[in-house]
Amino acid sequence: MIFSSAVILIALGNFCEKIFFSIIVVASIITEVEFRIFNLDKMDLYQLHIDLLIMFSIMYICIKSDSYWPIWFAGFHIITVLTHFSRLLFPNKFPLVYIKAEEFWSIPAMVAMTIGVWLDYRAGLKMRLEV
Repeated sequence: MIFSSAVILIALGNFCEKIFFSIIVVASIITEVEFRIFNLDKMDLYQLHIDLLIMFSIMYICIKSDSYWPIWFAGFHIITVLTHFSRLLFPNKFPLVYIKAEEFWSIPAMVAMTIGVWLDYRAGLKMRLEV
């Protein structure tokens, strides 16, 4: 999923999209390293910090960008962040469900980002051809 998004974002995205995608790649690498170092019980707090970093990054891009995909990405990603908080509030209630819910919302967020960048590129290309 990340590789197919990378191809579209690197080829068609502007500087803002490329920076944000690099943040996602670095966050994925940090998550994998932390997962190997720490056990699963402490992992949620570390994941929360990483997801909050991504959330603040996408909020900044929402403010600066004229595209709509950051809003969609932020909407999907805030569900992930809220799931972290619910898992912290209720640690013994269905922990596997919370983990899967946190993982699930990254898929529509990446799809929204990839399709959004592609549609922005297509709209910009259409505008250049009309002029």
